[in-house]
Amino acid sequence: MGLLLLGCIVGAVLVMAFIYLVVPRLMFQEVRSPLGFAETVEKIQRNIASAGAWGVVGVTEFSQSIEKHGAGSIAPMTLIKFCHPHYAYSILRHDEHKLLSALMPCTISVYQKGDGVTYISRMNIGLMGRMFRGIVKETMVGKVAKDDVRFLDLG
Repeated sequence: MGLLLLGCIVGAVLVMAFIYLVVPRLMFQEVRSPLGFAETVEKIQRNIASAGAWGVVGVTEFSQSIEKHGAGSIAPMTLIKFCHPHYAYSILRHDEHKLLSALMPCTISVYQKGDGVTYISRMNIGLMGRMFRGIVKETMVGKVAKDDVRFLDLG
């Protein structure tokens, strides 16, 4: 009985360590852009605008906002917010899914690090979508995640 309890405790600790150490790195994806900062922002916006019903709903110059409010200065960072109204509707028309509006619109962040290189980060929508069932999973994994990958085609 003691070995069983010890095994359960060790197993729980290992699972918690995995969640703490690995899952955050899986939930967000970061890639290095082959383009400069402004070119990356522009190209992603063009990719979104040319992808059917997808549309850019907002662009926030986040680094400028931080500086404007006297919080300090960071390297350039722009948040591109975008949405597909039909996909959003398919999820948000159900009352039990309205809480997912906190994930909308989708956001891609373009920023420079101290090395002067431009990077892009985004939520791993495919992984996030696998945590759900039904229309949410179908939309996030089968549609949004596939389109999201095309937005980062910077070639």
